[in-house]
Amino acid sequence: EKNEDKMLVLCVMLHACDVSNPAKPNQIYLYWTNNVLQEFFGQGDKEKELGLPVSMFMDRATTNIAKCQVGFMDIIVHPLYQGLEVLLPDVGPACCKNIEFNKEFWKKRVDAMEAKMQAGDTSLPEDDPDAPQLLQM
Repeated sequence: EKNEDKMLVLCVMLHACDVSNPAKPNQIYLYWTNNVLQEFFGQGDKEKELGLPVSMFMDRATTNIAKCQVGFMDIIVHPLYQGLEVLLPDVGPACCKNIEFNKEFWKKRVDAMEAKMQAGDTSLPEDDPDAPQLLQM
C-alpha cells in the first residue's frame, strides 16, 4: 500500500512492456524482432560509417541473431516474466509459454543463423507454423 511499492510495481510493469516482444506469439514476435534488428543494424552501420566502435549486437557482420535472442530471453525477459506470474496469474503463464516457445525456436536455428551471418544475410527465418497463434488465458 505504500507509494514506493506502487511506483516499483509500475516501473517493473513498464520495463516488462519494453521487453515484451518475446512474450508474444511467434509470428508477431518475429515481425517486431525484424524491425528492432533493422534499427540496431542501421545504427551499427552508421557507427561504422562515422569510424566509431560499433555497439554490442548492432554489427550485422558479427551478431548471430539466434544467440542474441536466446541470451536476451534467458537473462532479461524470462526471469522478469516468471516474476510477473505472481502479480498477473491470468496473463503471466501465457506470456511465459510464448517466451519458452520463442526461445526454443531460436535454439534450433543457432547454427543456421551463424551460417547466414557469415554469408552477410541478416534475414530472419519464417515463423513456426506450429506456434501458438493467440495468447490463451
